Formats: sequence, structure tokens, C-alpha cells
Amino acid sequence: MGYDFHITRGKEWFEAESTPISMEEWLAYVKSDPEMRLDGFAEASVGNDRVLRCEDPNMAVWTACSGDGVGGNHAWMWLSHGNIEAKNADAEIIAKMWRIAQRLQARVVGDEDEEYGANGEEVGKKRSEWTTRFWKRFLRR
Repeated sequence: MGYDFHITRGKEWFEAESTPISMEEWLAYVKSDPEMRLDGFAEASVGNDRVLRCEDPNMAVWTACSGDGVGGNHAWMWLSHGNIEAKNADAEIIAKMWRIAQRLQARVVGDEDEEYGANGEEVGKKRSEWTTRFWKRFLRR
């Protein structure tokens, strides 16, 4: 599973459909940033010579990440439900996400809606309020 980070315009990341980042905006951003590469897929070795592959036409890689290619790792980002997502990001990747968010008039938050700043560190917490809204919304489904 892992912990997701979201570039979002939504009041809550799980409500991004009201103010989505469009696929056109994301693809235009990727094309404009020489540090980004649109691959359309992500692959990871899962042992025993097996590879897990996820195909998504808006899957991009931040090629300037210091860990790019080390041990088969890449800083993948993709558009999902109006947000740009990354999984298990470190401070370096979160800082890049923050720079992307600035260009897209958005912000970076974690799964628990804590906000992140320019250096990739947490700058604000809303966990208790967020948790209540999330579970109320989830249980309505």
C-alpha cells in the first residue's frame, strides 16, 4: 500500500473533483519541465525475476531526483481523480511536488491532509478535523 502525497486544489484531497487538475494541464506541465519525462507506465521488480507494471497514459518520472534509477527506483507521479499523486515520497520528492503545485496553483498534502512546504517538510496539520470529515464521507458511500 504505502502513503500517498497529493498535489491538489481541493479543500480536501479526496474532494478534488470540484477543482481538478486536468489531464491537459498535467501533460502540458510535464512537457514544459525538462526534469520530467512522460513514460505512460511504472515498473518495479518484485523478486524472483518478476516485474510489476502499472500502465497509465499520464505516468511521469522526475528524472532529476537524486535516487532516480538507484535500485530500480524512480520518482513517479501521475494524475488521479483531479490530483497529482506520488507514493512513499521523501522530502526531496515532496519539495519537487511543491514546485509543481506552485505552477498549477495548488498545494501538497499527505493522506491525512497535512500540508507540505517548499523544503518538503510538513508545515501544517489538520488531522483531527480531516479524520472526522473523511470517515463521515467514507461511511456515506
